[in-house]
Amino acid sequence: MTNSFIYKNDRPWPNPRLKRAAIVGHVTDETAKLWFRTAAPGNYEVWVYAASADPDDMLFGGFKAVPYTGKAVMPDYVGCIPLVVPDYASDSTAVAEIENLEPETEYRYALFGTEDGKERILLGQDQPYRFRTLPAASATDAPLSFAFYSCHMPYAQTLFGKTEVSGMAM
Repeated sequence: MTNSFIYKNDRPWPNPRLKRAAIVGHVTDETAKLWFRTAAPGNYEVWVYAASADPDDMLFGGFKAVPYTGKAVMPDYVGCIPLVVPDYASDSTAVAEIENLEPETEYRYALFGTEDGKERILLGQDQPYRFRTLPAASATDAPLSFAFYSCHMPYAQTLFGKTEVSGMAM
């Protein structure tokens, strides 16, 4: 594990390492890419479903159970995309490409895997993780909003010296 950036002790910032995370990107009207960081290499599954298919959150309601036993009776409307993190060479990250989505639709997703010998939902168990596809290309008057994620160092004083952070509300 010493070859992984997330396990290095000499990181130049005070935060604890980020064990798991998800970022949504490259969303179109029919596709999306979901970036994941996992705590360790392994075989995972990304579960994706249209929010309208589970309006009462019955599926999500069971995600907190450890171990999670609902995999054997997964509803047909849930897409299960394999996600393999082979080693630490990519810092235990991988991207799932989600295809055949419907335009202007809210989707929910969760990351399923094994931790401490128990099958469980690793991301998306506490609150629904979600994204929305863009409107169809033919829709010209649809509003658009976006967000971005950055790996910058959001500290009032940097640990690198000779750099002054200004204009940032903390």
